[in-house]
Amino acid sequence: MLAGSHQPDQSKQVQVLIALNDHATSLTIVRDGVVRLSQSINIGAQAFDRAIATSLNLHRPDIVARSHQLACATSFQSDADDEHASMVGRAVRRAVRPQIVALARHVKLCLRQDRVDTPGTPPDSATVLGERANQPWLINMLSRETGLTLHAAA
Repeated sequence: MLAGSHQPDQSKQVQVLIALNDHATSLTIVRDGVVRLSQSINIGAQAFDRAIATSLNLHRPDIVARSHQLACATSFQSDADDEHASMVGRAVRRAVRPQIVALARHVKLCLRQDRVDTPGTPPDSATVLGERANQPWLINMLSRETGLTLHAAA
């Protein structure tokens, strides 16, 4: 660190951790170095997979996994790049949207509860953990719905 530079005290910041696990999502809010709220939300990665499989009438796990890849790839390309892949990517995002909206609603309720219990600066970002943290399309959808800037854990 450079002399005279100021590094914020990590213990005085708000940290929000969202762990997208298979069966549920864990939300943890750490304020002033203390866990202020820890909540398990019964919407996990498997809910997204079920929604995709049902919506697209898919039955094999490898095809569901491929649909995740298409959703990710097509979220960064124009519709003209590959019409079929774009259609599948849009269908995947449409399929998981109800689960994303429900998950975001729970996250926002937890953040609101934290504000009631502990007045202070509300968080504007969160760290996403778990195997789905590496799916930018999913993180982008959740970010839009929660209003938080979401970062995948390194």
